[in-house]
Amino acid sequence: MKCEVNATELKAAVKAMLALQQHGKERTDEAAESCLMTVSKKNDLILESASAGAYLRRRIKGKTLRPGSVGMPETGMLLNFKLSGTVTIEADKKNLRIKSGRFKTDMATDGDVADAIAGSRPDASDAKRLSVIPFGLLKEAVTTTTSHPRRSL
Repeated sequence: MKCEVNATELKAAVKAMLALQQHGKERTDEAAESCLMTVSKKNDLILESASAGAYLRRRIKGKTLRPGSVGMPETGMLLNFKLSGTVTIEADKKNLRIKSGRFKTDMATDGDVADAIAGSRPDASDAKRLSVIPFGLLKEAVTTTTSHPRRSL
């Protein structure tokens, strides 16, 4: 797997993954800290994470050099790196390499993430019930509004 993406978009997607993982930590002690990175043939990098019954998928436009998929442990580490401009992500079954300008790092991959996330993905029958809600709006709604299903507003 190999692709090039914008650093700002990658960091925004990683922050969304971390928010989901934080949500999982608040609800259970066994929250996932990994995410699945998939490079599609359509010039997209897709980040997926699942935690405490919630599932999040973020798509980042980029340039596909070699399609594939890899599990990334400790997603939050990406925010600690000095990433700017174009970020090159390259991975094989054991190693994940991230390059941005002069910055370069290698980390081990997580092979168990794909199975865990596959079990959390909504199936095609659920697709009609799902909506796309901007993450910032969702985060604010969760922290400030309580829903009462039997009461009308």
